Amino acid sequence: MIAAILIVSLLVSEPPTDTARVDSVGATDAHTVTVFAEPCAEACFTGVPSTTTLTVDELMTHGNAMLIRRAAMAGEAMVGGLRGGQVTMSIDGMKVHSACVDKMDPATAYVELDNLRALDLTTGSGDLRYGSNLGGSLAFQLRQPSHDAPLAARVEATVDANAIGRTFKSSLEGSADNVGARVAYTYRAAEDFRAGGQRLIAGSNFEKHNALAAASIELADRQTLQVLAIYDLATFIGYPALLMDTRRAEALIGGITWKGAWSSGWTSSVKAYANHVDHQMDDLSRSADEVAARPFMPGMYMPMDGTSTTLGSLAELRWASSTSVVTGVLDLSYLAANATMDMLPMDITVSSMQMTNIGDARVGTYGLNVIWEELLSGVATVRSSVRFDLSPRTLRDQASREILAAYRPNAPIDRTMTALSASVGLRAALSEMNTGTLTLSTLERLPTHLEMYGFWLYDPQANMVTVGDPGLTPERSWGIETGFEHRSDGAQLLVGARTQWISHYIASVQIRSNEQIPLRSVANVGWALLASADLSFNLPVSDHTVLGAMVAWTYGQSIDQQDPLPLICPLTALVRGVWTLDNVQIEARLRGALAQDRMSTVLLPENATPAWFTADLTAVWNATRNIVVMASLRNLFDAWYHEHTSINDLASPGRSIQLQVRTLW
Repeated sequence: MIAAILIVSLLVSEPPTDTARVDSVGATDAHTVTVFAEPCAEACFTGVPSTTTLTVDELMTHGNAMLIRRAAMAGEAMVGGLRGGQVTMSIDGMKVHSACVDKMDPATAYVELDNLRALDLTTGSGDLRYGSNLGGSLAFQLRQPSHDAPLAARVEATVDANAIGRTFKSSLEGSADNVGARVAYTYRAAEDFRAGGQRLIAGSNFEKHNALAAASIELADRQTLQVLAIYDLATFIGYPALLMDTRRAEALIGGITWKGAWSSGWTSSVKAYANHVDHQMDDLSRSADEVAARPFMPGMYMPMDGTSTTLGSLAELRWASSTSVVTGVLDLSYLAANATMDMLPMDITVSSMQMTNIGDARVGTYGLNVIWEELLSGVATVRSSVRFDLSPRTLRDQASREILAAYRPNAPIDRTMTALSASVGLRAALSEMNTGTLTLSTLERLPTHLEMYGFWLYDPQANMVTVGDPGLTPERSWGIETGFEHRSDGAQLLVGARTQWISHYIASVQIRSNEQIPLRSVANVGWALLASADLSFNLPVSDHTVLGAMVAWTYGQSIDQQDPLPLICPLTALVRGVWTLDNVQIEARLRGALAQDRMSTVLLPENATPAWFTADLTAVWNATRNIVVMASLRNLFDAWYHEHTSINDLASPGRSIQLQVRTLW
């Protein structure tokens, strides 16, 4: 049984608002961008409002995250060139692990936009609260019921002409005495979408449901108890870029949190949580000709089932004085993961078989993070952070142990690993409107259970099979980060740059190539260099008009392999203009990327991608106090394009007209 003690400052979320949905972008430091799913409080900086955000995927891109796309939904986030286990992802501090070995179900697949209060996206070493990483984290903060909100209801319907997409959302929130409660339901479905030039992307349809129930109880003065449950069910998700589709994905996520605050400057919280994900995928919707002709296991259907169960607790204790803030976070989690595949030959004279891809992997991660912030003067603050992790891990299935040992005969399958990360940063007010930051860090990242225990995992983009290595060494980085922030009269400019050297970089290396499908092993491939920079600004040009832009650049290179790091986005930019007058808001948005011809040919073979840009136009009309109507024209010029991180060059949606009606009572 996992138990812990955690501390978080007491937060009270805002009640539903009758204004049009916007995103507000603020910054807690030069490298952490907070994207609010609803209008933020007056105390926070309000950036460029976005009327175009309809999904969690779009919310992540507003925070300058890049997405690895495999389907029409549920993209996998990349932050500053980091991905997978190099990036920490949490939902209200809870870890939710993908159950699919092909990464069809990132944690964001189980969260809906209307249930979010904010997204804290960190590029750099500033956030080790929810797990060790190499400098990237996404912390999704859920909306909590308010204790003083009147009964309020919200119903929203959206249609998308491109894929006959339809979304229905509803929520009910209210409070009585010392109890606040909120329930919400979202249904999303679409047929096959059409890319630029109205070319049909067959097999891209999907359908899913999401339900949330939450309650908050005031136990005593400045003490609350919060209970949360999320149930998510996908009845089908097509993956045209992969060999298989999601037949059914089911997730149950629950947590209970106690929070308290005292006048002596102490605050604390304790969270206990559990979640279970069951992901079933198969190729039974694919044609017999496709199955017979494909390079991997031709003539054989491959239904797969993966499960992940996570138990955890998060405890935080925080003390604050006029010049100091000290925070201790105890982060405990335990993962049990399984994945199996049936091999069913089309030739009925051949016997069926079964393969175990994850043989009951068990991974415990027990971390302690201590953060100390000290105000040195009226203009400078020093922030130090240290995190230590202890992680026992094993593979319980005996047959899987024996098979993996045959491929990696000298690797210890039962291990207890450790990771130590530390950073120190200086934040200084250069003037009344300008702030600069400088941070030095050394970060350590533990391998994932897939990297250590995954067996015979197929990558359709590189056409290769990969076997894990239980003997992996944790990745270690040494980095330097700088940042600059300017704020004046509602305007904001953020500039950040970071460079890190990574030792024991984890990738795949070829161990057998004399077959149609090359066999690879996960391995430490030596040193890697990763550098990134980003710039964003919001500029009010009049009482009614705001302009904003974000630009991001990333460079990655494997030193020992003399190969560019894979899935590194080219220079990417987003430009937005928002015009507001009375009850109408209009937004124009341009987004694009330069060509990427620095491709990996060794670590993960990929191909070059051309430059592209798209244009969107959206109008929001507050028809009455309770009714909001939105009309949007996406990909105005019907451009055919795919992002560099789209697996197998999966094309993006072409021109589409979207209409949304939202009622708030």
